[in-house]
Amino acid sequence: MKSFTILFEDDYIILANKPAGLMVEPDRNGYPNLLQQVKNHVQATLPAGMELYAQHIHRLDRPVSGVILFAKRKVVLKNLSEQFAERKVRKYYNALTETPPEIMEGSLEHWHRKEKKKAVLYNEEVLYSEKVRLTYEVLKQENGLFLWNIE
Repeated sequence: MKSFTILFEDDYIILANKPAGLMVEPDRNGYPNLLQQVKNHVQATLPAGMELYAQHIHRLDRPVSGVILFAKRKVVLKNLSEQFAERKVRKYYNALTETPPEIMEGSLEHWHRKEKKKAVLYNEEVLYSEKVRLTYEVLKQENGLFLWNIE
């Protein structure tokens, strides 16, 4: 079973490194997931009589590795979720690809809308969409791989 690593923990949050292949939350098939692993960790470290609470603030797709933020208290979850919803949080990613981009740095702007639990991008504004922007630059080229810095 793929396991996670705790990068930081205090009384309010946990930052966990999710390995590629591990889901963040449970699905109907009962596969291992990071949320349950974090809850097991919190349960094992709780003082007697304290209530178990751990909930992820965001997700990453199953094939992706990266840092996931968990709240250890409901009030912290509410506060951080509001910050994400209000776009006060900036997200940064690194990606490795075998194929270089045509342009080594730039930005992409689209209109994003959720449709039946899927994210769909449009080149023009459509009903219930929001404008989104991604900037990127390719930092390194080594061993046939390209390292991207993405915001």
